[in-house]
Amino acid sequence: MKMTIIGAASPRFPLLLNTILQKKIPVDELSLYDLDYSRLKLLRLTLFQSILNQYTEKPDLTIHSELVPAVEGADFIFSSIRVGGQKSREQDEQIPLSFDTIGQETIGAGGFSLALRTIPIVIEQADSIHRAAPDSWLINFTNPAGIITQAIKKLSRHKKVIGICDAPEVITKIVSELYEVPASKVDIRYFGINHLGWVHSVTVDKSEVLPEIIEKKLELFFRKEPFYAGMRTSIEETGLLPNEYFYYYQNSEAVVRNQKQNKMSRASFIRLIDNELLKALKSEDGQAIEHFNNYMNKRNDSYMTNETGYERVPGKFSLLDQREDWGYDAVALSVLNSLVSDTGRHPIINIENGDYCPYLEENDTIEVSSIRSEQGFSPLGECPHFPAEYRDLLQQVKQYERLTVDAAESRDYNTVVKALKTHPIIPVDRAEALAEALFAAAWMR
Repeated sequence: MKMTIIGAASPRFPLLLNTILQKKIPVDELSLYDLDYSRLKLLRLTLFQSILNQYTEKPDLTIHSELVPAVEGADFIFSSIRVGGQKSREQDEQIPLSFDTIGQETIGAGGFSLALRTIPIVIEQADSIHRAAPDSWLINFTNPAGIITQAIKKLSRHKKVIGICDAPEVITKIVSELYEVPASKVDIRYFGINHLGWVHSVTVDKSEVLPEIIEKKLELFFRKEPFYAGMRTSIEETGLLPNEYFYYYQNSEAVVRNQKQNKMSRASFIRLIDNELLKALKSEDGQAIEHFNNYMNKRNDSYMTNETGYERVPGKFSLLDQREDWGYDAVALSVLNSLVSDTGRHPIINIENGDYCPYLEENDTIEVSSIRSEQGFSPLGECPHFPAEYRDLLQQVKQYERLTVDAAESRDYNTVVKALKTHPIIPVDRAEALAEALFAAAWMR
């Protein structure tokens, strides 16, 4: 089996590499590609080699400066790229914030800007993949994951694509800790679109526990992930556990205030610790894995703290001790294992709606618990009944996503304005001025 990673110089790949080796996934060749080839070479010589040294059975690891040799003949291709890097992400956060709307990489105007930059690149890559590896599965983790997955399905020649995101698995992790069971014993049922969805069933050892969590364990849940307390009322009223990004929809004004009060944006902080990690790796002091552990601690402990004002419980990350079935690497390999041989698991992924949800279009990309099927995966079970306000919100944001794909394809200013006016957290009276700023920035950098 040949597996290709597009964007292999990102912080996500070391997690995936270690899990592949740890779980003895039968990969013969692991082919790595990144536009920043010098960074990829540094990581290959230091961190990746340090991980490989921990195991006796390992695949042939190759690195590439060009896409086509990397993907040629691949069976599975994972894509996780950031067009424009953290520098462009800083603008995605700062420009919307200057219009008093949330500056975030996947939500609202910031996510729109990222999508405008990214869609043309991923379509070009998907078409190259279709020529070089037409039978391969493309597993997309490039943000905004739902929009990018829908764009690939609509605009490229390569149709074997699945989108993944680890955000829903935060709930799996917390539940496993609350009930003191392995994450593999927890099964959650989820529906929505990427970064806007809800868990409507949770079982532990096949017993339904969602009502019990909300009625008896909610305070313990909040201790595990404090910013969820900012969504307490909606959780208690609906009996549903939201995706963590729902916080932005429920608390948009507070998020803007918090972001403006912070001296350093999330993008600036990530750019700082990225540079610190690279500097540490260049020292070649034999401590590459420890440097990565320190990096991940800083990254994880600061997640969503600027935006929410809630401090997180400090963790102790250890790459080589990662064993649980949650997180980016676990989601990626759950999909891979299900494609290779039906495992009976129900990964939460981004796939076509089909006839699952009656109030969304058939070719809309949704994020949903899934089951293996002839075409790859299909939504599992029946569409849950959500409150009217949630259904309306899903329809509105999905319309925004459709318009975003259209705007990236047409590069039409009026479509840009219409997309921004459609998003619920962007004030309509600021959308046109914001469009002018983002429209120029998105294609000029």
